[in-house]
Amino acid sequence: MWSDVSRKYASLLALVVQQTVLVIMIRYSKMQMSSFTSSTAVVLAEVVKVVMNLSLELVSSRANEAVSWRTVLNKWWNSDILSLAPPAFLYMTQNNLLFVALSNLSVPVYQVTSQGKLLTTALFSRLILKRKVAGTQYVSLLTIAMGVGVVLLSNVNTEKAALRLGLEQNMVIGIFAVACSCATSGFAGVCFESVLKSTEETSLYIRNAQLAMWSVVLGVFLC
Repeated sequence: MWSDVSRKYASLLALVVQQTVLVIMIRYSKMQMSSFTSSTAVVLAEVVKVVMNLSLELVSSRANEAVSWRTVLNKWWNSDILSLAPPAFLYMTQNNLLFVALSNLSVPVYQVTSQGKLLTTALFSRLILKRKVAGTQYVSLLTIAMGVGVVLLSNVNTEKAALRLGLEQNMVIGIFAVACSCATSGFAGVCFESVLKSTEETSLYIRNAQLAMWSVVLGVFLC
């Protein structure tokens, strides 16, 4: 059996691999198949999230007691589902901005600049959740900001190289998309956390499924 520490590191490694592969695949798809609609890809991804989270909720619930699909669906579709609409809209916006950013920035530049979401998350956590930020955390955030600035300055050469390869990129649009993505990501994360804390009896699988459901609805009607 794995220890709790081993599980944490395994989860961290899986998250790093997933995020890295996601960014690389999106960048590759936009370079090779730029004609597809990004909003469609976002909606389909959210549909998969709904199915996966409801299935995981069913499996985890059956480990303790006999639970049917109807029980899981009743947990999923309840009065609390309305509270997930605002963060779902923000996450949907962030996911669409991800495609815009990767259409105009290289993968390394995006990976570094997108860490600005740590800054926005800390800011919104301080303003909304009244969470204290330690001195070492301020230093870390400042270091991230400096790193983002260095990458932005060096991205001029990257853009020139892209022009030589015949790739249509706009650094200004890409950076603006990343900045908006970081802002929506930080605010959405804080909103989602506040919902989770206010309704601790509801499992994370159900909350994720509700969040993804709203993203599907909003994506179909707004994109």
